[in-house]
Amino acid sequence: MIHVYASCGVWELVVSSGWSFNVDKKKGGRLLALELKSSLEELQKNVIEDFGFEETDADLELSYLPIGLINSSKCPPVIIGNSRQVQNFLGFCKKHQSTQLCVSYKAKQGNPNKIDIDLNKMPTDASTSEENERNPCDIGTASNIVKGAKHNEKRKGKMKQSEVDGDDYDADKHNEKKKGKMKQDE
Repeated sequence: MIHVYASCGVWELVVSSGWSFNVDKKKGGRLLALELKSSLEELQKNVIEDFGFEETDADLELSYLPIGLINSSKCPPVIIGNSRQVQNFLGFCKKHQSTQLCVSYKAKQGNPNKIDIDLNKMPTDASTSEENERNPCDIGTASNIVKGAKHNEKRKGKMKQSEVDGDDYDADKHNEKKKGKMKQDE
């Protein structure tokens, strides 16, 4: 059995100093106990359990920086993508106990077109709701934007008709008078 220190965060390439792993302070670090013959699936399972990720939502990238093997911090980290690479990592950790397993986690993206609505939640009055600040991408705002665009199109049509007539005469009033006159003639 071997103990491996793992931390959650993201890699960043800093021009002046090379690759740096920025740790997520909320997730922090964990000490994993692994068998030397552990597979990728076993390693991922331990990481998911110990960090408390949702197994179905987990999109993990496991990596490390083999400081003893590289001569520059500008070399990219080694990404662990299969069980053979897990064996290489654990063998390296056995010789270099300070090697850190770097865990990058992203929640898997669901359907971007799916709208998340809680059907069990009672509707609220916007004037009394604490949610008065709305996301500009929400459905109500988008609907208002579409309505505004349609209204502007109507106004543009009226303006074009007025330009054709050569004066500021309102084309809609002209059309209404024609319709009224036609009804009287019938």
